[in-house]
Amino acid sequence: MYRFRVYENLISPSYLEAWLRTFTATQFIDNIKTGISESGLNITHARFKPMPVIVAPFDEQKRIVEKLDTLLAQVDTIQQRLNNLPDIIKRFRQSVLAAAVSGKLTEQWRENHKFDIQLNELKLDKEILITKKEIKSDLVFEATEGTFAIPKSWEFIKLQSLASKVTDGEHKTPKREESGRFLLSARNVRDGFIDTSNVDFVGDDEYAKLRKRCNPSKGDILISCSGSVGRISLVDKDDEYVMVRSAALIKTLPKYVSNQFLMYVLQSPHIQKQIVDASKSTAQANLFLGPIKNLFVPYLPIEEQTEIVRLVEQYFALADTLEKNLANAKQRVDNLTQSILAKAFRGELVPQDPNDEPADKLLARIKAARLEAEKLEKSAKKAAKASKK
Repeated sequence: MYRFRVYENLISPSYLEAWLRTFTATQFIDNIKTGISESGLNITHARFKPMPVIVAPFDEQKRIVEKLDTLLAQVDTIQQRLNNLPDIIKRFRQSVLAAAVSGKLTEQWRENHKFDIQLNELKLDKEILITKKEIKSDLVFEATEGTFAIPKSWEFIKLQSLASKVTDGEHKTPKREESGRFLLSARNVRDGFIDTSNVDFVGDDEYAKLRKRCNPSKGDILISCSGSVGRISLVDKDDEYVMVRSAALIKTLPKYVSNQFLMYVLQSPHIQKQIVDASKSTAQANLFLGPIKNLFVPYLPIEEQTEIVRLVEQYFALADTLEKNLANAKQRVDNLTQSILAKAFRGELVPQDPNDEPADKLLARIKAARLEAEKLEKSAKKAAKASKK
């Protein structure tokens, strides 16, 4: 860290500070840094002193600083407003999901469409599948009660009622390889997609062994069960992934539930609260299979599920557009600061005053003041040395 002291009757400290924020100055500083890592980078006095500075007449410096204060304050206000928008967009998405699972999103649609919920058919089909041992007996149909309002034509049931399989990934540590088949963990399960930018791999033999327990297929639902608990995504490819226990897999009965719809249900604030509450049962947040099966979710006609998916995707597309426009706006505002600074140091920000002292005379006075200061410093050192004798 360096401290600057300037001749304040010749150079405005705020003017010099503004110069140091310009692209020219920051590029100069970046070029003189030494070291091999960000934490080890440093700047020496010898490298820093030759930095060029554009010097305006002193009175013009004050006018520039005053104008910069006004303009950059306006830019800061705009940046703060833009920085608030991601949270607003996030809340918008959450409100859409809340409206979807409470029936408000399709309130008008239901007035013109009447479909059977097929609750008895679902219950019977589950009993048949369990009897035939095609699914496990712990996935029995079970109605329940919820904690939020839903339309009278809907019902609350446990998530296990809609599932043909609920499991997690491998509990033993798989043998990892440098490349091969994707081995997913909780960190790879993002909200709405699978992230393979930081993924582990297993070989074909390990892959075949792990698929016997947990076999994600396209359209299945994944849940992160440790770390950031409760992220939900759909499997995007067939026969591509295996998993460890920090992620859970849900296979559903497609005759009765749209997986896209169920993903939105699980992402909604109402169900996320259940997930968070269930994961707090241990000191370190973890979500286990039992609580996943017991999550209460709204059950409604498949036709209405399809309509909800259509509407949610429509609103989310709007949110995506807003986020894209926001990113572009932030880039333009970030560039605006440098544009204003560049204009200031080109002499284009404030009017020129012919009565101002010319810059060359100001520089001469700065040089003279510096020489005088150096002379006084030498005299002071001599006096101090003489006083010790």
